[in-house]
Amino acid sequence: MKALHLRHRRLLALGLGALSCAGSALAGNGPDPSRLPPCRPGGDADACNLPVKSHQFDSLQGWTSASGLPSIGYDELGNAYAALYTGATISQAVYAHFGKSPNDLAYALRFRVRSHNGDNQVRATLSMSDAYGKQTRPIGSTTAVARQGEWSTVELVVNGVPFAAPAHVLLEIASEGGNHDTVQIDDVYLVESDGATALSTR
Repeated sequence: MKALHLRHRRLLALGLGALSCAGSALAGNGPDPSRLPPCRPGGDADACNLPVKSHQFDSLQGWTSASGLPSIGYDELGNAYAALYTGATISQAVYAHFGKSPNDLAYALRFRVRSHNGDNQVRATLSMSDAYGKQTRPIGSTTAVARQGEWSTVELVVNGVPFAAPAHVLLEIASEGGNHDTVQIDDVYLVESDGATALSTR
């Protein structure tokens, strides 16, 4: 996949932060997109949160699994997360038809990840889709390394593409292995941005 770069810095002011490389994994505690308003019809916000269900994994409602059996775990403070064994994938088709054409928008995925034991690879993919996660049109992906006991942040920014209404964005997170142990996922946000464009380098 070609690297993606931001043309504008608008996402920084709105809470996501500027990314020098949209396909990279960023460690540490980055800006908090939970401060952005929810997306709604007729909304005038330049950036807003799309309605990801169970984004903090109090349950797995709204999430599906094409492979593996994800489960709910709890960290040392009692906060819930999704636990994915090697080969497991979770996905969700998120409603994104709020009156703007997807090809005029950029989408930013952000979530936290860590590994239970040793380093493990995680892949995140975004696609345009229908409400059932079918008829997909991939728009970007990235891989990151989940570190043992250490939460890090994965961010991916991609362009939208023309897609029939009602458009959804399918987000997929997969544990691709390493030490063949559990990867922990939490705080999944999907931001829609008007006027911030991710560009493919030639």
